[in-house]
Amino acid sequence: MRLKSSAKDFSININGASWKFIDSLVAKDIPQLNFKKYVYDPCQIELTELENDFAQFLEENSSDMLWWYKNSNQTHQNEIFIQYLNIKISPDFMVMMEDGFLGLFILDQNQRNLKDIAKILQNFIKIYNSKHKLFGGIITKCNDSFWISDSSEYEELIDDGIIQENDERKWYKLKTYINNLNCE
Repeated sequence: MRLKSSAKDFSININGASWKFIDSLVAKDIPQLNFKKYVYDPCQIELTELENDFAQFLEENSSDMLWWYKNSNQTHQNEIFIQYLNIKISPDFMVMMEDGFLGLFILDQNQRNLKDIAKILQNFIKIYNSKHKLFGGIITKCNDSFWISDSSEYEELIDDGIIQENDERKWYKLKTYINNLNCE
């Protein structure tokens, strides 16, 4: 897989070290998927059902997006980690917008302590936002829509039949949230 030209100059300073994409990755025995905005071409990654749905969402809502990247891929050749104190987390997806905003997303796949992860991710965004235009949070799928919580105080989104954006649970429809980035 070759790195697309739109990501060749990308780098981010994390935990005192510079991270950037590797120019090419070897992906043996991994299926090729038809995603146009994936940072590598061809797109050869394995995805869970939720990850695939999220990638589809990104592709369908990509008018202001340069590329997206699935972190922690099976090749383990190009992973990005965020460390806070003695805890390491790995965002599931990174998304680069045309205006320079970088999204860091962690999917709620029911296998992690999302309360701690939300705190670590939002702390990282707060610390590094002066160097990079960062946004992100925990992503969940509910009622066939993707929702984001950008709060450091994670509270599970439960479909109670009255889900509303901007309610006290601090969840927002992801599409609206990303569109509002361009207005700020």
